[in-house]
Amino acid sequence: MYSANLGAFRLTWERHTEFSTYTFVAEGTFEIPFKNPAISAVPNDWLAKLPGQVVAALHIAAEIAETQDLRAQNLSGFFDNNRLVGGVLADGKARLWTDFKLHGDQFSRFLVHGFDLRATMLGRMSQRLAGMETYRMLALPCARDARPLVARAETTLTGILQSLAGQDATSNERALLRQLTDLAAGRRTHFWHFDI
Repeated sequence: MYSANLGAFRLTWERHTEFSTYTFVAEGTFEIPFKNPAISAVPNDWLAKLPGQVVAALHIAAEIAETQDLRAQNLSGFFDNNRLVGGVLADGKARLWTDFKLHGDQFSRFLVHGFDLRATMLGRMSQRLAGMETYRMLALPCARDARPLVARAETTLTGILQSLAGQDATSNERALLRQLTDLAAGRRTHFWHFDI
């Protein structure tokens, strides 16, 4: 891990087994979340020279207030009026909102509003959010690729269950067991439905 305070922002670089993370933190107040994210202070030519491909990029706008009330503004407006998902964190001491969308700058957005919360706790929360989003984005292509396989397996399993529910499923037990075993082993099978 490498960390440095570079004036307008603080940089932390961490190398993991599967990827590296670059975290840019800019402290201060903001009126509009995501308007001037920390990465806007990073030189574009330096960013362009970073090796590898971007798997996940996210902006986390975090604020600590003295009260639980969030400013009376339209939260969805901070997320291009997308539908929001939110939750309560840290035993009710923080609230989180996101839309799980990539915005025009190819970053996802998370808004955290904490009250009666230490800055270190807010930092740990932000790290966990970044970690979860990174692994979600790493898994997304695998989940998309698996969708047709899962659909075929569901179709095959439905056929097996329908045959088992038939009047005389015992005459097909061996064929059904073979199909079920092939399905569990991940082998491609063709299902023949027997009506008796």
